[in-house]
Amino acid sequence: MALVTCPECGKDISDSAITCPNCGFDMEKKAICEECGKEKPESSIICPNCGFSKQTVTVNGEKKEGCLQSFIGFLGIGVFLYCVLS
Repeated sequence: MALVTCPECGKDISDSAITCPNCGFDMEKKAICEECGKEKPESSIICPNCGFSKQTVTVNGEKKEGCLQSFIGFLGIGVFLYCVLS
């Protein structure tokens, strides 16, 4: 266990701490969503703000990025139509 300094209160805390136990500062690394521009957890695959996912999907041998939302949408429509028509 290594110690790091909290950028908010300046106290030494564990490098595995998610939040500072002294002041509550969120220690999780942040990333910027390419779609909405808001902060999201670096470990998050899907943006909690807008739902965007930059996943690489292979379709007919061709790599596509950001297709997860479209795939889920089409899957939902297919399930809906199946339920309605059967």
